[in-house]
Amino acid sequence: PKERRGQKHEGVVSIADWYGVVSELAGVDAADRKAEKANEWLEKKGLPLLKPVDVVPQWQHMMDGTNGRPDTLYVSNKAVLKYPYKLVAGDQVYSIYSGQLYPNCSTIENLEQHGPAVPLLDDVKLFGERLDLGFPQEKVDRLMDIDHCGEGRLYNIA
Repeated sequence: PKERRGQKHEGVVSIADWYGVVSELAGVDAADRKAEKANEWLEKKGLPLLKPVDVVPQWQHMMDGTNGRPDTLYVSNKAVLKYPYKLVAGDQVYSIYSGQLYPNCSTIENLEQHGPAVPLLDDVKLFGERLDLGFPQEKVDRLMDIDHCGEGRLYNIA
C-alpha cells in the first residue's frame, strides 16, 4: 500500500515466518495437513506427535506496522529475543558485528585481519571423535569470531 512505502517494519520476524508470508501472498494455507493427519494415527499408537509448522503470519503485521511476535522468541539454546532486547549467554560463534551497509570497504580489511569464515574448527570429527587440529584456542576464537558472553549479555537491538 502507498501509505507503507518507504516505511520500516519494527516488528520481530523469525526466519520461519517467511514461509508464512510467502504462503499468505500465494493464497496457500501454511499448515501441514499431512502432519495433522499423521498425528491422529500417532496419538492412537501412543507415539510422540509431530509439531505444527512454527510460523506466525506476518504480512498483515507488516502492512499495519505492528509486531506479530510480541512474546519471547527462542533463538537457540544460548539466546532469546524479547523485542527490543536480546539475551545471549555462553560462547557465541560467528559473532560478527556489521554496520547497516554490509559488505563495505571494511569487509576487505576484516578479511585481511581475521580471514574468511571457516567451518567450525572445534567440531571436526574423524570416526565420530573430535579431531584436535592443534590450533591454540585463541586462534580458533579469532577465526570463528567467538564472543565469550559468560552467564549472559543483554543487547538493545532497536
